[in-house]
Amino acid sequence: MKHLLLLLSLSLASVLSAQSWVDQDVQKEIEGPLSKNQVTSGKLMLKVGKMLLINNEEKIAAPVPSAADTKSGFILFNRSFMRPVYWNSNPLPSELNPASFDYFSAPGHSGNVVIGVWPLETGDLQVTIPDLSDGQGNVFKSGNIEVRFVQHLLKQVQHQIVKINPEMIVRANPVKLYKGVTRQVWLMINVPEGTAAGKYSGDITLALGNKEKRSVKLSIEVLPIKLLTDPDKSFGWYCSPTDEMALNDYVKHGYNSVSSGFECPVKAVSAGKAELDFSKMDKTISVLKKVGIDKYRHIGNAINLFVELNQLGLKDFTPEYNTAYKSALQQMRDHAAKQGVRLCWWLVDEPRETMLNTWNRNLADTLKLAKLGKEAGVETYQDVMTDDQFTPEQRTAIISAFDIMSPHCVKKYCPLIIEETKKLKKELWFYNTSIDRFGFSTWKHNAVGRTEWAYNCGLNENSAKNIDTWSSTRMGDPACSIIYPAKNEVIPSPSFERSSQGIIDYRYVYTLEQAIKTLRETGSAEAKKAADGAQAKLDVIREAAPAYADTPIPDPTIQDTWRRMVAEEIVKLQGILQK
Repeated sequence: MKHLLLLLSLSLASVLSAQSWVDQDVQKEIEGPLSKNQVTSGKLMLKVGKMLLINNEEKIAAPVPSAADTKSGFILFNRSFMRPVYWNSNPLPSELNPASFDYFSAPGHSGNVVIGVWPLETGDLQVTIPDLSDGQGNVFKSGNIEVRFVQHLLKQVQHQIVKINPEMIVRANPVKLYKGVTRQVWLMINVPEGTAAGKYSGDITLALGNKEKRSVKLSIEVLPIKLLTDPDKSFGWYCSPTDEMALNDYVKHGYNSVSSGFECPVKAVSAGKAELDFSKMDKTISVLKKVGIDKYRHIGNAINLFVELNQLGLKDFTPEYNTAYKSALQQMRDHAAKQGVRLCWWLVDEPRETMLNTWNRNLADTLKLAKLGKEAGVETYQDVMTDDQFTPEQRTAIISAFDIMSPHCVKKYCPLIIEETKKLKKELWFYNTSIDRFGFSTWKHNAVGRTEWAYNCGLNENSAKNIDTWSSTRMGDPACSIIYPAKNEVIPSPSFERSSQGIIDYRYVYTLEQAIKTLRETGSAEAKKAADGAQAKLDVIREAAPAYADTPIPDPTIQDTWRRMVAEEIVKLQGILQK
């Protein structure tokens, strides 16, 4: 604790002094043990060295408790899961006194209802969820609703700058609340396949110790539609999981593409042919089949291939090197293809001219490796960082050399690469754009895939790891990890939950687009008119959707409005198709 207080005493204009916010309750909340064999980020930060602590600037006045609030010991508020709730967040007046918490979903999908809690007292909060009824004899079982709470942790948000962030959505009921430390209850709602359409409702009960119990309505609308999955769209994370437990959770959140576990180390080179170890790839493919995403396209990591050939004594781009390189790519492609898995191959990470790491190459070498990949007959994938790292001629050369071009979907960095990729009719993916809800932007650009850094940097077999071992090399890197490993589960972050909702957004849009296409091909004049009306609404959404991650969205909840608009059109068009 003494070291933590020293850390907190750092001062700059943007940094709050220790006395301005640190009290015993906050320290308990961010340092309390999460479960057996886990340690908290506060203690881990001390391993990294001195860092600058900043705080969330709270400009909203504290709410005035009502008589009911005082009797229950807390104030309830309703804030979209798209907006963060920090430990010192105060609710907006419009968020207070919620009459109900509402959610809608198609069967077979999951999402979240977030209940804000502003504690007036310290104590244990118990949340009780009943079975919900639609009034027609159908019941939505409470077992499909999991109660979790958001744990605040010290998190590095920029290099050497830390902040107390809402980070881990942990299983806990009841949970310890501390006076003045704002918390969130996350209701993780799973709507099973086959759930009857309708509006289900019931009263949630919240009780803080022996204070007066409080009830609030929960409403879940199950839509009479079935969402389709685009078989050609790839959503995933770098450093993706490869163990069955974590991959099941990954798939549950909508992700269908992995970029880990396909590496095939080169054991030797004989007569120009590379001898490979396929054991890791075989293990990964076996798990992909178990969780049902083996037919989607994945990213095969061949970045270490040129390093391994160097280590075996082969000099870059000599005839023997070129033959061995192509041989390795072809063997990896064919080995995966025999098991029904299609891979695109990532040959170089972020080509650059300066500050090269072992996994980088300069542009000239990158183009040579792309040529070898083409000669080997494999599909090649290339991530690129910025427009200004290339001249116009170089930009055209690198886009032309690869099958898939994957820039950041950020206007500040990559608009020219994005537009030229489209112009040259190369496949467009996005990478490392933002850890947030991203379905509508991906759709706006007609991008085929999107991959972010990083699901779980440094570990793939996360099911048997804890936060201490996971953090040993990359602890606190703001670019790393949107889940937290635990003994027998994956603990999600709010960022992971937001991003996965973007995939569901895309499924709504894709489902509507397929209905429009079918009605235009086979429907009557009236049906085609309905299809045109639906397309007009999609066009409005496409125009309004942010083109880039750095395009401001005044109200992030607008994406829920767009989803609702799309859902209403699906209901209408699928009704016509069923006639």
